[in-house]
Amino acid sequence: METVDNSAITDNIFYPHNLFLDRFNEWSCGREKLDAAQNIYKSIRDIPYSVYVGPPQNPVDILVPGGEGSCTPKHIILGDMLGSLGFQVRYSSAVFNWSDLISGSASEIGELTKLEVLILDDNK
Repeated sequence: METVDNSAITDNIFYPHNLFLDRFNEWSCGREKLDAAQNIYKSIRDIPYSVYVGPPQNPVDILVPGGEGSCTPKHIILGDMLGSLGFQVRYSSAVFNWSDLISGSASEIGELTKLEVLILDDNK
């Protein structure tokens, strides 16, 4: 299988932002495409979550060492990086109330939202 190198970067929102390129290379270079996607997913998943109140946050800011971010910048960076690997990315948003959160699996949430869910987490 072909491994990822920085030539995999395609047009996306944050390219050629240096921090984006640094993290993309760190998380993907030298790995096979699916392994790179899984590592990118896990790396972004592990960025500490924080509720951000204020003007729109620049999603790249979550990539700094010690960075943190809410779901939106994490999703944008994840989508851009997976898109750079050649995956088709479709963004979707839904309105919800924090008090109504469900504790379902990714496949159940995909069913509820009628989205195709690519499960990249192998910790099942």
